[in-house]
Amino acid sequence: MKLVDKEDTILWNRESDRYFDRSLLSLEDDLRNSEQEAKKLFKIISQKAQIKKVLDVGCNCGVFTNFLAKFLPHAQVIGIDPSEEAVKFGRERFKNLTNLKFFVGHSDNLPVEGEFDLVILRMVLQWLPRKDFFKTISEIDKVARNYIYINEFYPSSALMSTSVHNKKVKIFKQDYSQIFTSVPYYTLIHKSVYEKENGDDFQRGEFLVKKLPLEEAYKKRASIQEADRIK
Repeated sequence: MKLVDKEDTILWNRESDRYFDRSLLSLEDDLRNSEQEAKKLFKIISQKAQIKKVLDVGCNCGVFTNFLAKFLPHAQVIGIDPSEEAVKFGRERFKNLTNLKFFVGHSDNLPVEGEFDLVILRMVLQWLPRKDFFKTISEIDKVARNYIYINEFYPSSALMSTSVHNKKVKIFKQDYSQIFTSVPYYTLIHKSVYEKENGDDFQRGEFLVKKLPLEEAYKKRASIQEADRIK
């Protein structure tokens, strides 16, 4: 999340490092849960052979990213995170996966080129300052070729709260799939809600959105001259 505001950049670089430090406390549980989540994802996406390039935005130290690389050995998998500590850890921990690379980067200025068949957004969008939010959406739209996978908290209505770890950090919970499906060239092909027992604030939603060719999303028609329109 390379933000224009210098204060925000410093804040989020620092918070990303702190998030990584906290995640190490539950690393083994996260590995188990991430493996199951990745297996479930590739039951939804049945044609794995068509996925040649994958981008995991906000990957932390690559716990989920490493399973993408394992389950897609033919694909190039890239993980991006603002935390230099997390990226360093991921590179060392998963160095045996030759199709996996990690880079330090920010979601509103992705350090990658080209398009990706699958873009991963796991617990990322909720952290973005709203003034920079659509910069990230624009970057995701630019690099997405086929699928976007979103996993976030899924309250019944949009919620804003303050992080218990830093009072300067706001958390925004909502249905983020709607940001993409509000335009006709994205369509929702999978949605599931789980952990409902944790209550409205903490139940989770996972979504798979597919990007359509413009020719398929929009009805084509001949141009209409203004003079013809007002007859």
